[in-house]
Amino acid sequence: GLGIALLSTFLAEEDPGLVRLLPDQHDPIDIWMVLHPDVQKTGRMRALVAALEEVFQRHQETQPPALPATPAQMHTD
Repeated sequence: GLGIALLSTFLAEEDPGLVRLLPDQHDPIDIWMVLHPDVQKTGRMRALVAALEEVFQRHQETQPPALPATPAQMHTD
């Protein structure tokens, strides 16, 4: 009841309070993490980045290869 967000399915599925609105839509996306240079090398940030890499790597290993993007799905900045 508070809004709509784009979430990684494999993480969001673990929360019973979330409802998937478009169950047939599966759009692979790149995920970027931006860190301020002052905190990039801190132990906490290195631990966070390592944990996120592990979670996403584990998920990627269990998924079939993604299909190449169609021209309609591609965009330029």
